[in-house]
Amino acid sequence: MYVRSGHAAQVIVQTARSREAGLIVMSTHGRGGLDRWLHGSVADQVLRETPQPVILVPPGYERPWPGHFPLRILLTLDGSALAEAAIGPADDLAGALGAALMLVRVVEHSPPDAGGAGPRITGRHFETKLSEAQKYLREVEHRLQTDGRLIAVRITVGHPATAITTIARMLKVHLLVMATHGCSGLARVVLGSVATETL
Repeated sequence: MYVRSGHAAQVIVQTARSREAGLIVMSTHGRGGLDRWLHGSVADQVLRETPQPVILVPPGYERPWPGHFPLRILLTLDGSALAEAAIGPADDLAGALGAALMLVRVVEHSPPDAGGAGPRITGRHFETKLSEAQKYLREVEHRLQTDGRLIAVRITVGHPATAITTIARMLKVHLLVMATHGCSGLARVVLGSVATETL
């Protein structure tokens, strides 16, 4: 046990680094909108600043640890090298817990163009995107299926954070794994963060 003084997020990140922690586990306040903007989020700041994996537990979480069926871990991937950084930790965790691993990729509809003429992607191009997403997840599944672990693949369509939250609830997953960009300041405002929005 360690008691430290200072800015919460900075102290957590520094302590995790100095103690060579393999994992940070913390709860979230569950604030959103203006309240989150005004007060910030220690969890959000830790996510941006630490190289260690972070497990965040939402407020009021009361689901019992399942004893009669495998845990379900949902891993979100978008085809980028950044997102794939979460594959190793998710696979390790699934192996340690004997959990089923569910690979999910969200395919976004393109927004209407500036002239309001409708989506920029035609039906055929969208079908191609879906097919490519399915092929990508199958390739990741093939790489991971070396120890007989249960792996499921799911493609969903929509806004990433909303789609991820919806499918996590629908599949009743116990843990959601995703990589973060780690950007802050103006870059974060401009680019947004699927991880933060999902949180």
